[in-house]
Amino acid sequence: MSPFLLTRTLPEDATDAALRADVLQGLTHTPKTLPPKWFYDAHGSELFEQITELSEYYPTRAERESLVARSGEIAAATRARTLVELGSGSPEKTRHLIDALTALHTYVPVDVSESALTQAGHALIAERPGLEVHALIADFTARLALPDTPGPRLVAFLGGTIGNLLPAERAAFLAAVRALLSPGDALLLGTDLVKDEEVLVRAYDDASGVTAALCGSFILSVVRTARPTRVPKPRQRSRISKGRTRPASRPRRSSRAPSGPAMGRVPAAAGVARSTRKLRSRHSADVASTEERHA
Repeated sequence: MSPFLLTRTLPEDATDAALRADVLQGLTHTPKTLPPKWFYDAHGSELFEQITELSEYYPTRAERESLVARSGEIAAATRARTLVELGSGSPEKTRHLIDALTALHTYVPVDVSESALTQAGHALIAERPGLEVHALIADFTARLALPDTPGPRLVAFLGGTIGNLLPAERAAFLAAVRALLSPGDALLLGTDLVKDEEVLVRAYDDASGVTAALCGSFILSVVRTARPTRVPKPRQRSRISKGRTRPASRPRRSSRAPSGPAMGRVPAAAGVARSTRKLRSRHSADVASTEERHA
């Protein structure tokens, strides 16, 4: 078996289709929302790694400190041979856990971004040649099937990501994770505690603008994915009248832009484009880099 295996549990076009569906649902409701999972393609994960090094952004630093201090205890308690990480993104923090799990055979990162999974998986294998990585392109909030790997398994859900789920979604998610676990398996859950509002605002609206650049990267990804396709012009037909053939009158141009088959009407598209232009003016270097990567 190759040390890196990538399994797609979603159809080839499912990621774009799911993004379009989330955009349509989220931006046509009040208040407008979009799931945070779409931030973290390969470039978004790189930007997030920059965010984690900012002095204002405490969650990653606090969780990293906890993992450094407690990974040995976690490894002793779980004796995990398979580590499953839901919403893995970059494995920067998880490396501490991987190093502590001396019996670890397989790492199973789960994410919707193929580029992020591939980049992280190859990096881990280069650092740890004896480790097998079986990456899953999957939505962990949907029905999830894990590969057949040695037990016991440790399922890690870190980064306070559970805070992105509403109470009903959270209950359904935890029930689904429980169904995945076999006797002897364990769940490692990272979550934030109640914080002062100013602390949260500084953490998620940093002065250097890296979080805004991440939002700009996300918006550009949404615009590219949701951009309506062009509708081909109808062919001109000839009209026959009294034995003479003359071209039909040219069709009048519609003042309405054609709408894409998957998006339908998305009134917020113009607002998204305006937000993108504002972000470009403040963070042109990051956003320009994003555009080149996805060109």
